[in-house]
Amino acid sequence: ISKSFPDVVGELEAQGVITGYWVRLDWGALGYQTTVYLTITAMHGYQQGVIMDQLAAIAEVDEVRLMTGAFDMLVRLRVRDDSHLRDLLMNRIWQIQGIQRTETSITIAEMKPKNTAEELLAERLDGFMEKMTGSDR
Repeated sequence: ISKSFPDVVGELEAQGVITGYWVRLDWGALGYQTTVYLTITAMHGYQQGVIMDQLAAIAEVDEVRLMTGAFDMLVRLRVRDDSHLRDLLMNRIWQIQGIQRTETSITIAEMKPKNTAEELLAERLDGFMEKMTGSDR
């Protein structure tokens, strides 16, 4: 018996393959013209989870990732302009206890967003659909 697309999506949700649905925003249209990447090095022995929680409480912080390598965290920020970034760094981020060093990179261009999930999972989903429907297309 062939399953309908909603049935397959429901099964993928139940299995935890699909974890949610999001809206893709045009940040520039909202007045946040600049995307900034900030690398953070924490003080030796300081609880990085505490720093991450404090960063997450800042509205302009879009994402915080704990990293391996030369720095401890990678933070994506959305800001209106250079003045907004300066204020955010000086009055919020640099005031967080446990931050030893930061490095700021401002994006000057970005590629059009693509549907990575569709590209990476296309073959796996085709195989899943065949398994679910019992067909070999």
